[in-house]
Amino acid sequence: MGPLEGGPEMRQQTSARSGIVPCALLLAALAFGATAPARASDIGSGRPFGLGIILGDPTGISGKWYISSEHAIDFGVGAGWMGGHSLHIHADYLFHFMLVNHSAFDLPLYLGVGPTFAFWYGDYHDRYWGPGDYWGDDRFGLGVRVPFGISFQFNAVPLDLFLEVAPALALLPGIGFFVEGGLGLRFWF
Repeated sequence: MGPLEGGPEMRQQTSARSGIVPCALLLAALAFGATAPARASDIGSGRPFGLGIILGDPTGISGKWYISSEHAIDFGVGAGWMGGHSLHIHADYLFHFMLVNHSAFDLPLYLGVGPTFAFWYGDYHDRYWGPGDYWGDDRFGLGVRVPFGISFQFNAVPLDLFLEVAPALALLPGIGFFVEGGLGLRFWF
């Protein structure tokens, strides 16, 4: 269900329940994984920039740049499906917490925050929140997302696999809750 479906009651219930999972994952990451930072030098023989694909919402191009041993900036550009067809763009500041540091691979958890943008096209317009609650035909959306995920980083080859979920709060054209996320693969340069 996208941010534009369901009545006000459903939005309030969804928002109340949605905060539990990210908080639990953050606490688990801090409790179990904060002993060793993720290291950019371990990924692809010290290559700090990765570029690849993500499948999900959005489906498109994914990039990540390590700016320090524990911090990175990632971005995504692609097709979004929540609330109608859209061009989706996001950028996040990420914090990494190492779960497994092995000679063959690393397995960090990550958590971040960043903006998400949507430019709708096609059948998006003329939606309703619920009976008598007209949404309109806006073509631009802005929100804040909080991605959390796990990355399987191969140390012998310049590849990583990742899985992430990103709860998000829509700010424009109206307030609402939605979830982005996907499975991806990046090559490190």
